[in-house]
Amino acid sequence: MAEVRPIILSASGEMSEIGASDTIPASALPVSVISPSQITSDQDDYSPTGFSTATVVRLSGDNGLRAITGLSAGSGGDERTLVNIGSYALYFPGEHPDSTAANRISAGEDVILMPGQRAKALYDSTLSRWHIWVDGDASNKGMRIDYQYSPGSVTPNDWGFVGWSTAGSGTTSVAAAGTPSVGLAAAGLSSAASATGAACIYIPKTSATMGEFGTNHNYVTSLVSLEDLSTSTQRYTAQVSLTTVNSTAALNDNQSLGIRYSDDVNSGNWQLFTRNSSGTETTADSGVTVAADTPYLLGVFLDKSNSEARYYINNVMVGRITANLGNSGNGLGFKAVIVKSVGTTARLFYVHNARTGAINP
Repeated sequence: MAEVRPIILSASGEMSEIGASDTIPASALPVSVISPSQITSDQDDYSPTGFSTATVVRLSGDNGLRAITGLSAGSGGDERTLVNIGSYALYFPGEHPDSTAANRISAGEDVILMPGQRAKALYDSTLSRWHIWVDGDASNKGMRIDYQYSPGSVTPNDWGFVGWSTAGSGTTSVAAAGTPSVGLAAAGLSSAASATGAACIYIPKTSATMGEFGTNHNYVTSLVSLEDLSTSTQRYTAQVSLTTVNSTAALNDNQSLGIRYSDDVNSGNWQLFTRNSSGTETTADSGVTVAADTPYLLGVFLDKSNSEARYYINNVMVGRITANLGNSGNGLGFKAVIVKSVGTTARLFYVHNARTGAINP
């Protein structure tokens, strides 16, 4: 008699035989729905009862806007459908060190799960990481502000939410796709021929703030590049930040956090920083060396509890800072700025795009 083996139907509709030594992924098992208790604190290595065999996980959190830094590791191909059934957002920070490496989320930013949204989590056994994709059909998008900038006019009145500012002969322009060597159009922030030239682009333009320390989950991601490196004879600083003073073409804003570059800092690596209300800073070396004519996707995220800033470069988490954050209740906006300090040869900082916003729990 011929050997008979069971056949399973995967979530994608494919049929396959199961051998005696095979492990059946959870996604191929009958639907199993779990509803863990409400999340009232940040969760590391999250593994509620029934998670290992669940296919649908119904999540809810409180108004603290809680993080899930990792999910209990699965087998290769394991899938979970995550549904936020609660009234408040949750988020999954990418590559967060508070979870065991094999339980972490492979992402280059905080993955937000708004109320009413669902996400698919897939375990990659090669990377030993979870991938999470969020569906776009949130029923509660009104609980967030999200600005997205792409190059266009530098005339201030042409934009409802983008502002421009200069100092010391600095200039702003829009560079067509063929001008920056990276091949993408950009807002061009130039120091011009001045040893003190400065220029910035900022969001939002009039209200100056979009969220607050300790009230919202705040974020910015921005694709940038530099035409020439900073040197001892032509020195400048280029910076992307969330700051309480976003409309001036200047550095060293109190109550700010961001990523900056100059040749005399960290041997030319991008530097991560926070700066409190009295001007005291905490800094960290990203370990990423800056090169000219090279695109960098910079990400800065601040949690609602105002306890941790997270930093990403080119979709990789490069550090976090938990000290010298701004005072709760003070407003935040986005700013990208270049400030010249030595030499009179013009230097350009290109901002190819920016996405910034705040989420209210």
